[in-house]
Amino acid sequence: MEKILLAAVVTVFGLLNGNAQAIKLGVKAGLNFASVSGNYTANPETVTGLHYGVMAEIPLTEKFSFQPEALFSGQGFSLSSNTVALSYLNIPLMGKYYVTKGLSLEAGP
Repeated sequence: MEKILLAAVVTVFGLLNGNAQAIKLGVKAGLNFASVSGNYTANPETVTGLHYGVMAEIPLTEKFSFQPEALFSGQGFSLSSNTVALSYLNIPLMGKYYVTKGLSLEAGP
């Protein structure tokens, strides 16, 4: 697992060096609405949290880009006035395909 992670990091930094002038950096932010349900949950309440972070778009070809992101995400649930707050660090690695100018499709883990 460590070798795969190391190979991914080396690949990303190699791409950063090769296309350094074309990299776009940005920020992301939004709201999370979380709840829980099941057989033993009575009147679950929705918990509101925030997510925010940074992203980079690294063009590989004219139509395809690699977009790594690092996002902090606040999530959780509330039952009977007991709130459980959870904090996550999400690191999505997205592939981005430009269908036309201004329209793109993203996919990834």
